[in-house]
Amino acid sequence: ISKVKKQLMRKWKQKGGYENFGQKELSQMRDKFDYNPYGSSDERQIAKMLDGFDNWAMNYDGNMREAFVVAYGKGPKPIKPAFAAYADKKMAQKFMSDLKKDGYKVMMTQKKIKGIDESTLSQIHKAAKKGSYPVTIVASMLGKVVKQELVKTPQAVPAAFRMMQGGYPKAKVSIEDRTGKVLFTESKQDVIKLKKKSKSETAFYDILSTMEKKYGSRGFQKWLDKSLKDMGLNPRRFNTSAEKQEALYQSTLKEDLRNWFKSKWVNIGKKDKSGKHPPCGTSGKKKGYAKCVPAAKAKTMSKKEKESATRRKRAAQNKAGRGGSQGGGGSKPINVSTHTKGRKSGTGKGS
Repeated sequence: ISKVKKQLMRKWKQKGGYENFGQKELSQMRDKFDYNPYGSSDERQIAKMLDGFDNWAMNYDGNMREAFVVAYGKGPKPIKPAFAAYADKKMAQKFMSDLKKDGYKVMMTQKKIKGIDESTLSQIHKAAKKGSYPVTIVASMLGKVVKQELVKTPQAVPAAFRMMQGGYPKAKVSIEDRTGKVLFTESKQDVIKLKKKSKSETAFYDILSTMEKKYGSRGFQKWLDKSLKDMGLNPRRFNTSAEKQEALYQSTLKEDLRNWFKSKWVNIGKKDKSGKHPPCGTSGKKKGYAKCVPAAKAKTMSKKEKESATRRKRAAQNKAGRGGSQGGGGSKPINVSTHTKGRKSGTGKGS
């Protein structure tokens, strides 16, 4: 896997990124090593490593980014630390402060890395705040609970979650509140990633079909039932495997829609009197069509990137005769990529 990663990084450096980056190599390795996450202990370990490679390939963008890395741990010496990386120093310091309050030993360093954890940690923190406390971090394998940890505050949940992942890398880790409600689970994120990986509904079912051949009918049905539960559905409501697969696909669409509505979208083509980007849909009858992106994405963009995205958006609208002068805000929008060709966008196409 390490050798293949180096080859792919060299290829990216020479030719740039491309669609389905690393998927051909992943398929070859899965065939070579008989990928089977429901097999023996060795087979499950190999499957975990290949899944890790898949995640790396999907998120790799060719860039090494400066980050503030927080190492944290708890318990008797020697402490085996977990790590979280932040692009923003203030966010890293706040994370450290929350950990200290809950008794963790922490240390921060600055270095260049390939992955930043802010989005995942933010998802875990938001999910944790919805439950009644205390919550329990649960690690389970093959349907059996192998470890549980009680957490008293939402601020400490992301750190405890990562510590559990580090201590039990083969287990599925989830967060449950005191009523037993599941607030966050790794399996749900895996299903959502599967949906993002497939470009169409047909491709989604093709991937499921390949999984069924690989795992066998029994193993696949077990995974399917578990995935439906993680998405908030009762698998007993569906009579056939085809119905379950369709329900799983539809649940990912609803999840996408929920996430879209939850995101705060701002117009990066304008600024209000305070110097901030106004929310989308509040520009009124002003000249220039709005270029909208999630507020979290806007914070990571430079001034030049925002200007470029806005310029291309307005050019596309004007070319189609749907410009934004005097009431153009009611014109049908044209989707334009937030970033120019050659750079991956964290949000894909903005509005």
